[in-house]
Amino acid sequence: MSTNWSKRIDDTVYLLLCGFALVLPILETPKNILAFLLLLAWTVSRLISRNDSLWKPSLGLVEGSLLLMVAATVVSTAINWPFPNGLKGFKDVFLQSLIFWVIYRARFSEHQQLRLAEIMVLGVIIGIVWGIADVFLGHRPQLQFHSAGAVSQSAIYLGTAFILVFSVALMASESPPPDAALHKRAAIWWVGGTIMIVALFLMGSRGPLAASLLAMFAVAILAGKKRFILFAAAL
Repeated sequence: MSTNWSKRIDDTVYLLLCGFALVLPILETPKNILAFLLLLAWTVSRLISRNDSLWKPSLGLVEGSLLLMVAATVVSTAINWPFPNGLKGFKDVFLQSLIFWVIYRARFSEHQQLRLAEIMVLGVIIGIVWGIADVFLGHRPQLQFHSAGAVSQSAIYLGTAFILVFSVALMASESPPPDAALHKRAAIWWVGGTIMIVALFLMGSRGPLAASLLAMFAVAILAGKKRFILFAAAL
């Protein structure tokens, strides 16, 4: 197949991934449809590329961790069966792990990764606003995402998104900046991160909150930002 067709399919994979990232915390049915289309398009893309290295797991730290997480979910589901929601927990973990693996193997450019992060953050902010409206209208007793299924799952996803935003905000605030355009939007990333950490506190799920703060602490140490180390410790 021509290079032009291959590029079109790769662009389709990226657009589907962006759509999936947007609706992941807010819309269940579109999320499932986009996930299926994304995996289908990605499979076609890999078949066209005929690059065996894209299929074979290297079982390094990242892919080994993914495999262990899925295996732990299988064991946990089997031990605690039957329980409410059945296989939904396993399905969500497996789907998220598979999508992450697709991203990891796709090797998107830095520009594409940043756009994807921005779209994911937009979906999270929409989810937070929607969740707060539900609480005020009496539709739900606690703040959570529509497509998460439980407060704890919402908090886990929100915590993950917060660490992403915190990491990008640190990078955007570097001097000299690694990317001039990113540096101009540093304030937006910090505002988004602030909204997320406040929402994480409002959800009241202590495990995800503690894990997020520890991850924030680790990111600040790795980045060598002393003031953010103190801030994370204070939180």
